[in-house]
Amino acid sequence: MNNLTKQLANLYEPKWNELKQQLDAQNIKVQSPFMLGVALEHNNQGGYVDESWWTDADLKVMVFGQEPLNWPMPILDDGSQVQSDDFVELYQRFYSDNYKGEYFLTDSDNHLAKNKFFSMGFNGIMSGIKDFVLGEQYSDKKVAYLWNNISKLSVGGRNGVCKEIHELEKKYFHVIPQEIEILKPDV
Repeated sequence: MNNLTKQLANLYEPKWNELKQQLDAQNIKVQSPFMLGVALEHNNQGGYVDESWWTDADLKVMVFGQEPLNWPMPILDDGSQVQSDDFVELYQRFYSDNYKGEYFLTDSDNHLAKNKFFSMGFNGIMSGIKDFVLGEQYSDKKVAYLWNNISKLSVGGRNGVCKEIHELEKKYFHVIPQEIEILKPDV
């Protein structure tokens, strides 16, 4: 695990364990929590090792969505309990498969990539920054875009999370300030 991704994983692990205990105690079921990781697979060589797409960018942009609707729960082959590192890897796999630097793939087999947030929202933001903010004067600048969510939890379907889940998240899994501190986005 690389430097930034390791810092994020170290941030998430104790907070997720504590939140998970609270969710289990109240018999609340949520989908996979949304945990960032910036190490991507390099040229299909296996393993998520390349953070340079983010660290070497001239402009780092963190875009926020609302919450991770229909974010799948990772399934481990050996039947062991899913850990916070598995959620980080889920994000990295999704990003490696679908993020292409200047746009987000919307024609892959992954149903999340077909989401309007990616095809119109996320890609629209990337295109707007490239065309209107950087323009021709800064066309040689490398921009990296990272998708994040204000709420890290989802119950699935079309419904957002209820107030009590938001309260638990706020109390036990308030991580956005630390994510920003670790990743240091420019925008």
